Amino acid sequence: MKKYLSVFAAFTASQLCIAQQSPYTPVDDPLAPITSGQYNFSGPGETFSPFYYDHITFTQTSETNMTAKDRVHLQPGFHAGDYTGNGYFHAFIANPDFNVVFITPDEHLPQVGQFEKLEIGMQLPASVDQQVNDFLADPNTGLNPFDPDKISVEATFTNGLNSYTVYGFYYDEFTRDVNAMAPRAPANWIAQPTLYHWRIRFAPPFTGSWYCTIGIRVNDEANPSYLVNGIYFTCVPSSNQGWLKKGNDNWHLAYSGSDASFFALGQNIAWTDPIKPDYHTSFNGGNNPDVPNYPLYDAGYLDILNWIADLSQSGGNMVRMSAVPWNYDVEFEHLNNYKDRMNRAWELDRVFDQCEQENMKISMEFEFIGKDDANGNPYFLWSNNPYHTELSGVTDKAHFFSDPDARVALKKKLRYFLSRWGYSTCLGIFALTGEINGGFGSIDDYENSPSLQVSQTEWEEDLFQYSKALMNYR
Repeated sequence: MKKYLSVFAAFTASQLCIAQQSPYTPVDDPLAPITSGQYNFSGPGETFSPFYYDHITFTQTSETNMTAKDRVHLQPGFHAGDYTGNGYFHAFIANPDFNVVFITPDEHLPQVGQFEKLEIGMQLPASVDQQVNDFLADPNTGLNPFDPDKISVEATFTNGLNSYTVYGFYYDEFTRDVNAMAPRAPANWIAQPTLYHWRIRFAPPFTGSWYCTIGIRVNDEANPSYLVNGIYFTCVPSSNQGWLKKGNDNWHLAYSGSDASFFALGQNIAWTDPIKPDYHTSFNGGNNPDVPNYPLYDAGYLDILNWIADLSQSGGNMVRMSAVPWNYDVEFEHLNNYKDRMNRAWELDRVFDQCEQENMKISMEFEFIGKDDANGNPYFLWSNNPYHTELSGVTDKAHFFSDPDARVALKKKLRYFLSRWGYSTCLGIFALTGEINGGFGSIDDYENSPSLQVSQTEWEEDLFQYSKALMNYR
């Protein structure tokens, strides 16, 4: 592709110079002259100025670099000049800090429907990518892609005066093993190559022109080490009515986009078959000896997709599901390391894809604490829960709510989950946990423990507020 500048500009007070890259400083009021500060605009393809507003002016001591891989377009309304001191404006062609592509809905057309999924893929700088691969090969080295204190990919989406921060997540691509489709065949997924192991998902709540900045922070640094901020797309009207919200009287549900009422009519599908062949579920006949009992198998995941389609065709509009360790949970074998469960996350992507196709809402339960009685399923056991096995302060289930290290680790998992699926209008109801009293021996054991209930209430309020902050665009 031919690379060019629509207008090349290099304005300085005294001499032409290229300043060392500095952290991006957002422009709070683009209609006012930008008179000071350092600004770096780096587009993956094209960069335009001004974009949203009629005009923008850089002047006095402000120091600005505007780069793009293919084109910098300084449009009517752009002004740079009357610099003093070390002030300057530079526009030039250069490769971005990392590659960015549109994946959904169309890689060639940066346009998305209102409330619909926009998915962006990122190819991290080679040095950072190598450190991530080092961790995936040996968790005692490199950068943990599931720990935002080690590496954090952060996107800011701006539409006029509306601005939202959304976090990126690590992603692996899979396909199902066709030899594992039959009942009793072991579940198996085949990893597929992808250049874009980092993804950002967002559903724009407003139509019009949007601008996106993506930064990468490493080892909890204060400012991004890598930045791409010339990402533009357009949001157009769609038939999607938005997310579910509380109605005006707090007694019913309504759509955020249309305010139309929503009446749930659904089914409890919950999960696939467990992995232990001697563990029964209602989906394969319960304890009825005349009905065969199957272990976890790929066809079980296909069953869920079929049941969702059947429910939709029968007039249903909501399904209850649980991210339990024996199906869609991203964390169980290791705390804060989801590498071996990326196939489960890929399967949950398929559920959301199916629900978006069927206009089906999901009532999702996020965390399963575990019970003392496995009933044939080792994933049920609290003694196998990584919050218990890997955190010294969590000696019993009550500590799960009160231990500060457990809270920090769970928030990282919550951030991953909502960064990956929180965008979707199909996520109708999000519960932090479910059937909590069943994990404490008996209902009486839970209800007769006021201190436990107080601890759980504080835990839920803290995580609820954190969840709202992660999905501040909803």
